[in-house]
Amino acid sequence: LQDAERASEAEAGDAARSFRQQYGAELDSDEAHLIALLQHVESINVAAAIESTGASKATPTRKLARMVERGLLVRHGQG
Repeated sequence: LQDAERASEAEAGDAARSFRQQYGAELDSDEAHLIALLQHVESINVAAAIESTGASKATPTRKLARMVERGLLVRHGQG
């Protein structure tokens, strides 16, 4: 995430609206922030999610796992 910028609140709001319209999926603010970040980078891992959101390790880990379970993200790799 060194080269990626933090997603702005406006981008997160736009991502949430877009997902709601396209997929009927509601996103909380953390999930919307992660989706907005993915518009700037090809993939995301927990370390990048922590850096971007400023949250503790547990929150991004839980959010990413929940998004995978809901089919909003596809997990690649081991960790």
